[in-house]
Amino acid sequence: MKTIINRIRIRSVVLVLTLLVLIPNLVSCAKKIPFQTSAQVPAARGNVTYCKDKNSNYEIKLQISYLAEPNRLNLLKQRM
Repeated sequence: MKTIINRIRIRSVVLVLTLLVLIPNLVSCAKKIPFQTSAQVPAARGNVTYCKDKNSNYEIKLQISYLAEPNRLNLLKQRM
């Protein structure tokens, strides 16, 4: 019984230490840029997160929320 409890404690300690090492590395490379509000869709919110990896490639994540339905927008030009 004691060996099972010791294994569980060792696993939890290893998990916590692993998370403490990995989380700062993942968060440190991400740069977040918020979108500015627009007069056309004032409720929309968005941001871009980018990160450069070891091969000098960029990972870009685009998040947008609170967009209006297309039929509720005022279009300046009508399609023919």
